[in-house]
Amino acid sequence: MAREPEDSTGEQGRESQEMPTLHNGGELAQREVLEAQLQKGANWFFWIAGLSIVNTIILLMEGDRHFVVGLGITQFINGIALAVGQQNPDAALIGKAVAFVMTLIVAAVVAAFGFGARRGMGWIFVLGMGLYSLDGLLFVLFQDWMSVAFHLFCLWCIFGGLRASRQLRALDEAVVFEAD
Repeated sequence: MAREPEDSTGEQGRESQEMPTLHNGGELAQREVLEAQLQKGANWFFWIAGLSIVNTIILLMEGDRHFVVGLGITQFINGIALAVGQQNPDAALIGKAVAFVMTLIVAAVVAAFGFGARRGMGWIFVLGMGLYSLDGLLFVLFQDWMSVAFHLFCLWCIFGGLRASRQLRALDEAVVFEAD
C-alpha cells in the first residue's frame, strides 16, 4: 500500500491542507513589513488606554500634568468628579472612585479595539478611529491644541495600521486566487 509522504512533524498529507505559500521572498518580505505596520497602528490603542489611566490617576490626585495622548472623555469625567468634590467635600472620595471606575471601563473598551485591530479587523480600526476623532473634538471645545494635534498624530498612526490591514487582506486574496 502506498504511503503519503510525512512532513517534519511526522504527520501525513498535511501539505495539501495548508495555506498556499507566497511565491518569492519579496512577497514574504512585503507581508512582514505590512504585519509590522498593522501591529504598530493597533498598538496605539493600548498607549491611549494606558496613558488615559495614568492621566486619571494624576488628575484625581490633583496633579497639574497630563499626557496629551490620553482621552478627552476621561479628563472630562475626572473634571466633573473634582468639581463635585470641591462643592461637596463629603462626596469627593466617592466622586473620584466613580471617575476612576469609568476611566477603567473606557480604557478597557479602547484596549479591546487594540486587540481586535491587532487581528487585522478593519472595522475595528475604523470604529476606533471614529470614536477617537469624536474624543478629539472635546479638546477642540476646550481649546487644548496640543492634545488636538497629538490626536491627529495618533489617528495618522492608527490609519497606517488600517492601511496595512487592507493591504494584507488584498495580498491574502491574491495568493488564494493564484492557488485556485
